[in-house]
Amino acid sequence: MEILKPVIKLGLGALASLLVHLTVRHFQEIPLWAHFILAAYLANLLLAIGITIFLIKAPHGLRNSLGFLFMLGSGLKFILFFAFFYPLYKADGDMSRPEFFTFFIPYAVCLFFETQSLIRILGQRSP
Repeated sequence: MEILKPVIKLGLGALASLLVHLTVRHFQEIPLWAHFILAAYLANLLLAIGITIFLIKAPHGLRNSLGFLFMLGSGLKFILFFAFFYPLYKADGDMSRPEFFTFFIPYAVCLFFETQSLIRILGQRSP
């Protein structure tokens, strides 16, 4: 049960963000599903869920290193961006603002919920 609540919050937060993001795209007349938006949300969400679960279930010996593990997870997301999304966005020689925001909005939203989970975990584990 300790895993379910943060995972549900992450999922609902990402879904709400996606719906707002698609609404803004609609009003800006940007194609809704362009720039691999669904892949960006799913990749960020799945990594965030994995990182959150790992932090919650981290072995006792790693509890003093949760902050570093959290930062390592953020590094993994940047590797994901530069390995997969950046080449797709730069394929035409330019990365547009909609392409940039397509990846970094779900990144920021998931990071917010991951940070909330880490704060809760650290609060529970403090002496």
